[in-house]
Amino acid sequence: MAVVGLAGLGTLVLPLPIALGLALLLGLAGTWWLADRLTRSLRELAGQVRPWAEGGVDRLPPRHGGGDEVDSITAVLENMGGSLRTRDDAREREAQKLRQILETMIEGVLVIGPDGRVSLDNATMRRLLPTIGKLTGRTAIEALRSTEFDAAVRSVLAGGPAPVLDLSVGAAGAEPDANASVGGAPAPRRTFRVSMAPLSVDEGRSVIAVFHDVSRLRELENLRRDFVANVSHELRTPLTAIKGYVETLREGDVLPADRIRFLDTVSRHTDRLSTLIEDLLELSRLESPETRLQVQPVAMETAAQRALDLLEGAADNQNVTLQNNVPNGLPLVIADAGSLEQILVNLLDNAIKYTPPGGQVTLSAVRKDGRIRVTVVDTGIGIPAGDLPRLFERFFRVDRGRSREQGGTGLGLAIVKHLVHLQGGELGVESEPGRGSTFWFTLRIAGGSDTSVASAIQLSRSVDRFATGRP
Repeated sequence: MAVVGLAGLGTLVLPLPIALGLALLLGLAGTWWLADRLTRSLRELAGQVRPWAEGGVDRLPPRHGGGDEVDSITAVLENMGGSLRTRDDAREREAQKLRQILETMIEGVLVIGPDGRVSLDNATMRRLLPTIGKLTGRTAIEALRSTEFDAAVRSVLAGGPAPVLDLSVGAAGAEPDANASVGGAPAPRRTFRVSMAPLSVDEGRSVIAVFHDVSRLRELENLRRDFVANVSHELRTPLTAIKGYVETLREGDVLPADRIRFLDTVSRHTDRLSTLIEDLLELSRLESPETRLQVQPVAMETAAQRALDLLEGAADNQNVTLQNNVPNGLPLVIADAGSLEQILVNLLDNAIKYTPPGGQVTLSAVRKDGRIRVTVVDTGIGIPAGDLPRLFERFFRVDRGRSREQGGTGLGLAIVKHLVHLQGGELGVESEPGRGSTFWFTLRIAGGSDTSVASAIQLSRSVDRFATGRP
């Protein structure tokens, strides 16, 4: 027999087997209740923690409140969630920083994935190749249309060495892209120095390519090479003539009349060399960043008359009429007096040289669009349309033989271009073969705010930007 105490029922005396069965039943019921409670808590905890696997740790699981092992696990998860959130925030800040660095780089960047397609680019790369459209997702050959670049990418992806390439990209005649951002026009040709390197990622081996735009550098190298070749040619011609006549004179078997003629020729070529060197020095001075012009209010009619007076003799020798149509009473212009006179002399002298006898050269000035527009019009031989864009280049001549006969160095119009731009003006030419030419330039009008200190500072800054090649 067993004595069992039940609340509210008093004390019962039960047989031992029944008492043991009842105790076992109560124990099983309590165990089931505890297990069910623990299972529900763990299931609820698992449901709340599951989003963490998907990258979200903003919501932490609530405390169970029972003070048991589940609450202990919850406390550990809270600490772990806080640490994960801190790491995610730090990782996002670093990713944002890297994105900003990538987008603000002056070099173009492409990342080509293991599948051979562009997986990442930056703003500079998209700007350098505007007509290609969207770069990501394209193959290397589609992105740059260069078999050399495509072969280098394939080699690096296959484990080969990372090369450095010089690529000329964007061509005349390239097929317009349907997604082009500039109306489907072919991209201007650019030259890139491309540095490539392998990049290990989870998906496999990738390639990062950094594009340095060296187009301007190559252009300057070509200009320097052409300049040296032109200078050498221009110097060689008079030096060869001088040397030939000097050697003839040294032999001594020269008639007095021939001797005088030879010496005159030597003197003429010497003067040509001297003029060429002076023009080269002047052009070098104007292209120097340290060049400063003494700009001030200048009377246009005074400068015009001085230039016409200087060239009156040359016009008479050529039987060309000089016409002064610069009116009195024009507003003063902002200019360097000596440079303005040099511009006028160069343009007038050039017009006289290429105007046949009996022709006319007219100098005019009018107020137009808030500036003074000066024109030199001749009735000369004119200039072919194809030569007009290159007319202000150094050593460019429409008729090389005639220019040398007239004593030109091929630098006069290049000097004019620099002098006009340094004074904040614009320059142009209009011409047709057989119908003469019209050269024009503009100058700022003095007066009011143009003569203030602020205007002088602004003009000085414009001069600095032009001299240093900055936009």
